[in-house]
Amino acid sequence: MGVCDVTKRMESFLATGNLTSRSGLDLQQTTGFTVVADKLNAYRYLSHFRAVHRGSFFQEMKTTSVRKLLPETWGFLCPVHTPDGTPCGLLNHLAAPCQPVVRVASPEGVIPGLEAELASLGVQLVRSSKTSTANYGAGENAYVTLDGRVLGKVARSRLEPVAEELRRLKIDKNCPGVPADLEIVACQIPASFEGLWLFTGPCRMVRPVRDLKTGNEELVGPMEQVFLKIAATREDLEASKNKSDIPENIPIKYTHIELSPISMLSVIAGLTPFSNHNQSPRNMYQCQMLKQTMAIPYLNHPYRTDNKVYKITYPQFPMVRTTVLSEANFDVKPAGTNAIVAVIAHSGFDMEDALIISKGSYDRGFKHGSVYKTKVINCPPKGTVGSRLTQFRADNHSVKGEKQVHEGDPICRVLNKGTGEAKLEKYKEGEVAWVEQVNMIGGGGWWGGGAGARNPGGIKDGSERMSIKLRLPRNPVVGDKFSSRHGQKGVMAILWPQADMPFSGTSGISPDIMFNPHGMPSRMTIGMLIEFMAGKAAALTGMPVVNANSFRQYRGKGLLDTEHNNEKDPYAPGDTTAHEYFGETLKKFGYEYLGAEELYSGMHGVPLKTHIYMGVVYYQRLRHMVLDKFQVRATGPIDPLTRQPVKGRKKHGGVRFGEMERDSLISHGTSALLADRLLKCSDACEDWVCPECGSILSYAHSPETVKRYSGREAAAQAPICRACSTERGIEVRCAAVTLPYVFRYMSAEFASMNIRLRLRVQEDY
Repeated sequence: MGVCDVTKRMESFLATGNLTSRSGLDLQQTTGFTVVADKLNAYRYLSHFRAVHRGSFFQEMKTTSVRKLLPETWGFLCPVHTPDGTPCGLLNHLAAPCQPVVRVASPEGVIPGLEAELASLGVQLVRSSKTSTANYGAGENAYVTLDGRVLGKVARSRLEPVAEELRRLKIDKNCPGVPADLEIVACQIPASFEGLWLFTGPCRMVRPVRDLKTGNEELVGPMEQVFLKIAATREDLEASKNKSDIPENIPIKYTHIELSPISMLSVIAGLTPFSNHNQSPRNMYQCQMLKQTMAIPYLNHPYRTDNKVYKITYPQFPMVRTTVLSEANFDVKPAGTNAIVAVIAHSGFDMEDALIISKGSYDRGFKHGSVYKTKVINCPPKGTVGSRLTQFRADNHSVKGEKQVHEGDPICRVLNKGTGEAKLEKYKEGEVAWVEQVNMIGGGGWWGGGAGARNPGGIKDGSERMSIKLRLPRNPVVGDKFSSRHGQKGVMAILWPQADMPFSGTSGISPDIMFNPHGMPSRMTIGMLIEFMAGKAAALTGMPVVNANSFRQYRGKGLLDTEHNNEKDPYAPGDTTAHEYFGETLKKFGYEYLGAEELYSGMHGVPLKTHIYMGVVYYQRLRHMVLDKFQVRATGPIDPLTRQPVKGRKKHGGVRFGEMERDSLISHGTSALLADRLLKCSDACEDWVCPECGSILSYAHSPETVKRYSGREAAAQAPICRACSTERGIEVRCAAVTLPYVFRYMSAEFASMNIRLRLRVQEDY
């Protein structure tokens, strides 16, 4: 195999994830090895590099044990951030504090400082590689191993003291021989792998916990934490101090505590506010939908030419947020807008999770966005490429201003200097676009290095390319998808006029979104109800952010009680509940305690009969848009062989009307509709059939008809059946019928195999 073949196969492997091999290399799977790290938004891009996939082979297994989280995965793999469906439990994501060990402690596998420390602690080391270690774990002694290699032995009674001293040196970080990510496992379970197991190699995962003795952070590994006593919350520590006579409730002497109760969640799952109040599947849905949100994917837009990018025009950072969002610095790449939402069954437009959006909010730029597409035009060798759309600056070939283009407009001219032929590249999309940027990619010399230079620039074949960045405005239309941060997804049903929107009797504010209350009971997203009140309280107090961490406690009389509340320390012991905490804040500003308001009808000007729950919720716009998915056709391209409409949205094809759809129409007895779909709108053709032999392939016009008529007039005359006319000696006229053209094609195929199809024609046809 040549070098070029290896390069091509490797490029194909990285692009598709499929491993092409003659033997298969005896692997359990040959597909799904790579994932394209697309930058739809910053959250999706991050999750690609925090993902752990067990492999597509396990998707075919009948057992579910491979999908379950084991005790040692606590704090390392997120129990929430996994897809629903086939890859559930197989595609996992690392918890936010979890970090992989990539450092090699010692290339030779020997750490002299660590061995010296072990020797000082009473470990009897192996003196020579030739020494037999078969009996080191017998009797009163136990093995001491380092990365699977036996270092020596130690008395069983000294196992725990040696492990404690090593842990102290690891936390102290002043001992060069004891790495900070050393995994110490002191197993004292009889009839098992009893001994002291030490791990320092790479390709491990560690996570930080707090040591209760020193108060410092310590990195622990998956196998190590099983033998430690780690408290999840401060309440666990307080409960361990209470004495009990029940054996099951004997207090545990904890040695460590989690840094935070949400340290078990991934970065994406930790962004969901008040997620402990939601139903579990809703939190899973939010993890998937956050990665499909139109956001700010990057901050160097003028210098990037991605194939397709979604950007929201007027983003905001959320007022109700978790500490993970600030720690990950997602404020610079927000993914939504703070919207005023009213939970009201306003009209029939909001059925089945549909949203009613205010036309006034839309006109002010609510959820406006753009899609950026890059078109790369290649130029043949020894050719040139240029564009008359804009003028270029000689320094960086960038565009001055923007130009609007429509379908069919020329955007580039490619000139072949060898033949002198010029070709115009046209804009082929159906929607209006703006040319935002044009870049020239030089071939072999654009950066000053020619083809023979030491560092030649450009492309291998020395040709030029032009990269044209197009901006397609995508403001919300009916059918576009939106979602809150609690898995409450829905589509826009209508833009409601601002004059007809209900408005608050307290503040005069009208909502941006009207949400149907029937979406709450079955989904049980109580976290979203809390976000209503929290966002409203934050807007009234002027607080930039409200802590919305999962499992947080509430203390004090609301956000204004800065002396007693626990906004800065959300896990300090609390003395109240969420609705009481935020309700007190609303009450101080003259609003109802539980967040409801008296609204007035925008159409009639009278108060509504019931108070409406209204507040501020952070809403996301998803990338699923009608303009990318709608497919409608009256007439268009047809297949030349079957004369039926072609398939494919890009080809302006039709939607297939299959067997199941046909059966449904038959069951309803809609024969006219059935004929319209499968005949008139598909491949109906006027044909001729012989009433005697029933053939549709043997007709022809008689010589007299050809002499008397010409062109279309001859085609309109009834032809004769050649076979029957020759056999009987008289002209046998054919009858006109309307048939699917594909039936005529099938008859011709059968005739080539000496199989004749015969149609029976009624006498009064």
